[in-house]
Amino acid sequence: MAIRYFLNIGVNWGDTANWSDTSGGTGGFSVPTNVDDVFFDANSGNCTVNASARTAKTLDFTGYTNTITMSNTVTVSGNVTLGAGMGIAGASALIVDETSTLTSNGKTWSAPFTFSGTSKTFTLGDNWAISGQVNLSGTTATTINSNTLTSSGNLTSTTSAITSGTTNISLTGGTWSNSSTGALRNNLTFTSGTITVSGIVRYDTNTLTYTSGTVTTTGSTLAIAASTTLNTSTLNWNTIFFGSSAVTITLTSDLYVNNITINLTANHTINGNNLYVSGNLNGNGISSGIIGTTNLKYIGTGFIGGRMSIGTSNFEVNTPLGTLTIAGDAGSISSTTVKYTAGNVVYTGSLTVNSVSGQTLDWIHNITGAGLLLGGSGNSTTLLNDIYTTNLRIGNNGGFNTTTNGFKIYCSANFTSINFNGNNLGTTEIILNGSGDFQFSFTTGTGALRNNLIIDTPGTINIIGTVRYDTGTLTYLKGSVKGINTPTLSIQASGTFINLNKLNVFSIVSITSGTTQTFNNLIQGTASYPTRVQCATATGTYTIAFQDTFEKIANNVKVSGCIVSRPGQLIVNGRNSNKGNNTGIRFGNQSPNGLPKNTPTIKTETIFGIGNISDPTMVIS
Repeated sequence: MAIRYFLNIGVNWGDTANWSDTSGGTGGFSVPTNVDDVFFDANSGNCTVNASARTAKTLDFTGYTNTITMSNTVTVSGNVTLGAGMGIAGASALIVDETSTLTSNGKTWSAPFTFSGTSKTFTLGDNWAISGQVNLSGTTATTINSNTLTSSGNLTSTTSAITSGTTNISLTGGTWSNSSTGALRNNLTFTSGTITVSGIVRYDTNTLTYTSGTVTTTGSTLAIAASTTLNTSTLNWNTIFFGSSAVTITLTSDLYVNNITINLTANHTINGNNLYVSGNLNGNGISSGIIGTTNLKYIGTGFIGGRMSIGTSNFEVNTPLGTLTIAGDAGSISSTTVKYTAGNVVYTGSLTVNSVSGQTLDWIHNITGAGLLLGGSGNSTTLLNDIYTTNLRIGNNGGFNTTTNGFKIYCSANFTSINFNGNNLGTTEIILNGSGDFQFSFTTGTGALRNNLIIDTPGTINIIGTVRYDTGTLTYLKGSVKGINTPTLSIQASGTFINLNKLNVFSIVSITSGTTQTFNNLIQGTASYPTRVQCATATGTYTIAFQDTFEKIANNVKVSGCIVSRPGQLIVNGRNSNKGNNTGIRFGNQSPNGLPKNTPTIKTETIFGIGNISDPTMVIS
């Protein structure tokens, strides 16, 4: 049976002569242990905890008006009740290590206080104020329930265990820190005073709130491993770290943070108010990202990298005094609104924009470095201004589209289509106005470019490999165009082609059967580099239509499967130019005696009326 120890005279906790039992007798007792109830009352004198490892089952200071000096720790394995008129001195901790009820009676505990034990639940019988350090050190999950715990000293976790419960914890001063990996899950509020967030602090699940006070976060990291609500208003966090598992963050006020770091191959969701980032967005190179309904606004100096992707509702760069670097390993931006407002942007990687439903691209900054990549899967992107980029890549199983005010994309270096099965389409006009490569990069699939494309450059464009184009209008205006690796033009649907007769670069033009292609003049070849215009299927046919009714002449072209919409309008010259299955083509004289070497594709009695030709109607016999 436990003994009820009363402090009789005092001086030292460890002196047996200081203790009496409930009958008031003295002597004959040892120092209390963890099975003994200990009482300090109005008759108890000053007491100094004079040696370590002092213990009690319960500790009750009701009516005590003198002072206990915590020169060493006291561990209590049960309830603790403070006295409203007691004095507290010393710098050693009062430790509770067993499920219990803790009652302060309005007294502020000025020495350290430690929540310890294995899977213990501590219930606050009333509000607690602790001006010494609060230590969270339970070896497994610790629960603190009811009322409010106000800490004006330090709050630190020294365990890998979780601390949770219904108690609201309020910080009014000191340092918040973790020396281990345990997270705090009680509601936590910064309410006043001067607070320092130090090192890596771990918080999640409930609500973290800032209302007032001066909070310093320099060099610190807020690690969040479970879904959490943040209501930290104007407080600026140094780094927020997401790891372990995908989480959802709910912002009930704007969130300001220097850096966001993710260490998980997954997207984390941030919903609610605006997110302002002034430093780095780092995915740690593992294809991670941020999605959700929040608007992410970049306002400082730093980078997007480590394969970090952004899929928040809106993404805006507005950093008049800062510089954002879009790094070589940056991920994609899949926001509904992608906008540049102000600031310096450095592109060591590409600005990658993946289309989502209703997306607008409002980017008036000249995109340099690796340039712009437009991708997506079946959605459309509406341009709100002209886009200027050094390099342009489009594709990835989808396409982009715009219907707004005829804005254009100007590409001053390389253009590459990297789509596999989808078609890039839309009303956006793409203008190649610099020197670089024009190529399609496929491993599988037959996707094609369908946007209007103009080559209008004072430089040199190299056409490499197979180019897939249809539906839109492909126009050559000026510039040096060279063919690399015997390029092929693959036309998979009806399209329009202007001035391609001036290029002389394609080895093969392959046209899908049943389609109609409109030219102002047919593609030309050279004597040493003739062009083969043919149907994509061996026995199929396609139709060539010209924009006007003038006679057209194509040199050094070999044609098969071609139907000319106006029979007789096209004359094809070149060695072995008729490769069969053609209709309406006149093959020019190829012999000194004026006779063609190939069989004409029209009957000799056919009469052709070719508009806008000055000669009389011709009869071929």
